[in-house]
Amino acid sequence: MKTITKPFFLVLCLVCSVFVANAQEEKTATEEGTEEVAEVVENSDAEIIEPTYLPPPPNFESYYIDLLNTNEPNEKGEYELIQYVGKDYEKKTMFVDPKEVYHLYVLGIPTDEPISFPTIVYVFPNLRTLYLGNLFLMELPNDMGKKFANLEYLDLQATPIKKVPKSILNLKYLKNLNLVGTKVPKAQVATMKESLPESCMIFAPN
Repeated sequence: MKTITKPFFLVLCLVCSVFVANAQEEKTATEEGTEEVAEVVENSDAEIIEPTYLPPPPNFESYYIDLLNTNEPNEKGEYELIQYVGKDYEKKTMFVDPKEVYHLYVLGIPTDEPISFPTIVYVFPNLRTLYLGNLFLMELPNDMGKKFANLEYLDLQATPIKKVPKSILNLKYLKNLNLVGTKVPKAQVATMKESLPESCMIFAPN
């Protein structure tokens, strides 16, 4: 067993004390820095802006249809749709059986003229989600509530629609109705709140 000499012991103690002092200084600096950041955040007057008129982010079950395309079916009766796949949401086009489409987002036409309801939507009978936001759409078909009886999410935000057809009240599975940015009167919104399922959330016009 080796014996530690006194000079070596003194040097070792000095090194340890320097190391401890440096560690305490770093800890103090870190705590002060954290307090400064917390103070900046707490005293910040920055306004948090939540986007209102943006479509929901794509998910693995969502399909997008572009009204600028011809949207003609192939020999199998499948339609060419857009889907975002993978972690990076890589854009791909593919032909899909319309009966297997449950979440559909309709991409608008850049125009200043009102457009009719896109009848291509009728070929998708099993929709759970229908996004029509930002379309220059003036009205919805009267039979919409019957044609899309399984709808759970209907998004009409930022469209100039002035009324919602009464058949919408028949959507017993509806969970979310977005009317933000539309011209639907408050009286009709109140009526829908009374008639639609209690669990349905209605985002009313501003």
